[in-house]
Amino acid sequence: MKERFTSEEWEMLKTLPLIAFGVVASADGKIDQKEAAEMTKRLQSGAVGYKDPLHREVAAAILRSDLPTLIAAGKSVDPRSIKSFLQQKLTRDEYLSFMGSILIDMLAVARASGGLFARSNVSDEESSVLAAFAALFEIDIDAVKKIFGA
Repeated sequence: MKERFTSEEWEMLKTLPLIAFGVVASADGKIDQKEAAEMTKRLQSGAVGYKDPLHREVAAAILRSDLPTLIAAGKSVDPRSIKSFLQQKLTRDEYLSFMGSILIDMLAVARASGGLFARSNVSDEESSVLAAFAALFEIDIDAVKKIFGA
């Protein structure tokens, strides 16, 4: 799917999972080791295992990139510009699948430091960030549930 994007758009797109990780992991004021480990694990396994093909390709590209450079680049990216070109270049279903996959990763990161009952242990701050991310990217949660199974 990389061929649908300009090289500049592709470089910006590679920052989106890292931006998403940063906003959810730091929502409660700290990024802990369990959250970082969860994101790393998801990217590594996702590069071959994500259901969404674009997320798979982006994860593989992230793993081949210089991470400090990519993180630095992400600090100057406006997520709304990523949303704009994604909505132009992907079908609605492709867009929802990709963004839903990103949101699922964000939720897994939010749950990572929750201990034994991590499935239900998402802080209010993390819940707010997840909701704001879904709103910003116009993610239809019901459609995502249909794509990935509820």
